[in-house]
Amino acid sequence: AILYGLYAFTYAANDAAVLLLPAILLAAVVAGRWLAQANHSVIWVLPAIMLALAIASGVTESDTSVRDAATVLLNEVPSQAIVLTPGDATISALWYFQHVEDIRPDLVIVDANMFQFDWYRERLKSRYSDLTLPAEDDLAAFVGDNNQLIPVCRVSLEDKGIDCTLPQRRVSFE
Repeated sequence: AILYGLYAFTYAANDAAVLLLPAILLAAVVAGRWLAQANHSVIWVLPAIMLALAIASGVTESDTSVRDAATVLLNEVPSQAIVLTPGDATISALWYFQHVEDIRPDLVIVDANMFQFDWYRERLKSRYSDLTLPAEDDLAAFVGDNNQLIPVCRVSLEDKGIDCTLPQRRVSFE
């Protein structure tokens, strides 16, 4: 548990907290056995240790960087555009804003990495029947066919970048 904890605290990645899950599990087993054998007046020690670890890891701080970056990107994307994302971090944040906070429901948010899967393209086709979707994994054809009528934007929260291609003629899908 200590080694997992050290690795998680020194691993400089956005999702390093996930690495603490095995350490928490092992610590819970050890603490449970220790508490079963110890005097019950020491039970307050475990919450104090957990609070100290939470403060040390910065869990108590508010981080609005994802919200700020997503707000900027969503404000810059043209209306009724296809938004291509590079993966989990960007698409999860944009789906959250779209489906939970009802911000920019006019956008079609597509994960470029998942486009290779037949089931994902079928899901897109059933949800957005007005889009032209190739039968096989051909993201370039998807972009080219649909960009004739609607804007297509490539966005990334990590790079805080947006690159939009506007169509020659515009049709509204509602």
